[in-house]
Amino acid sequence: MKLKTLNCVMALIGLYPGTGSAQQLITVDDYPVHHGFHVRDYPTGTGTPLLSWFDLWYVFPDHHIQQIGVLPTGNDIEISFRDDDNDDMTGYSVGHYIYPNVPWESASEICSSGLSCVTQLSPKPDDSEFVLIGFEAEYLDGDHHLRQLSIFESEGKLVVWFGDQYFDDDMAFRVDYSWVPRKNIVSMGHWGDGSSNGRIYAPSGELPNGPIVIQGFAANYLDDDHHVGRLAVSPDEVDLYDDDHDDAMRGQVKWLELAPDESGKPPPIDVKGDFEPPPLEMDGWSEPPRYLDGYFESPQFSFVAKP
Repeated sequence: MKLKTLNCVMALIGLYPGTGSAQQLITVDDYPVHHGFHVRDYPTGTGTPLLSWFDLWYVFPDHHIQQIGVLPTGNDIEISFRDDDNDDMTGYSVGHYIYPNVPWESASEICSSGLSCVTQLSPKPDDSEFVLIGFEAEYLDGDHHLRQLSIFESEGKLVVWFGDQYFDDDMAFRVDYSWVPRKNIVSMGHWGDGSSNGRIYAPSGELPNGPIVIQGFAANYLDDDHHVGRLAVSPDEVDLYDDDHDDAMRGQVKWLELAPDESGKPPPIDVKGDFEPPPLEMDGWSEPPRYLDGYFESPQFSFVAKP
């Protein structure tokens, strides 16, 4: 799904094409809207909403950021993309796949620095994988530029980066998530790349055609912190830019393809390789940030199979 701007309000629940079984998709879109915090109807029924994409933007111009988030609650969804005034025109598009019989968990933390803020997750069930439901990240001392927002699970812990170039501001986050059994997963993988204009796409042929949800993501400016005009993440695209569209950035996505029917028998899970998948771990989080002549290089994220 290539992200695009929609100028309507829409809530959709339907069948995933070609499966012959119910695969619910629910979305909400609006543009332009006053203010940067919104609560919209978003009924998820008895299933768990697994995040497939989000797209948040200021209509014009770009601004500082105090809070960013897309967080379903069961009957509605809280969407935030605002500075401290909360009086700017914004737009948004969010999509989730509703999946039955998987847990809905939540983790939250307050940190004195947005530099690799870590909290423990609920115990991971055997043969399951982490999937995002939604998130909120907020500066507690006013609005700021943004250098990086990233959310990943690593060895049962949640790792969140949210800050400007100094990563020295008090921040808080909440992340809702699920543990999806591997029997309900067809394939999974990751990709990442850099760009000079604020937008990158997954390599051609990288993604399957089934329902895909997000396990983790990173979006960061490479040269400095900046205003934000748009932040968007989907399985095949990451956008992070201000009004100039001229700042180097990097985006990364870890994705998972759901089996079309949770009660069916999906093919064996494929983790970009023809082998029985061992547990996954993420390298790089233990590395401290490196400052080289004023250039901040965040850790390189890579997902490797344990021997």
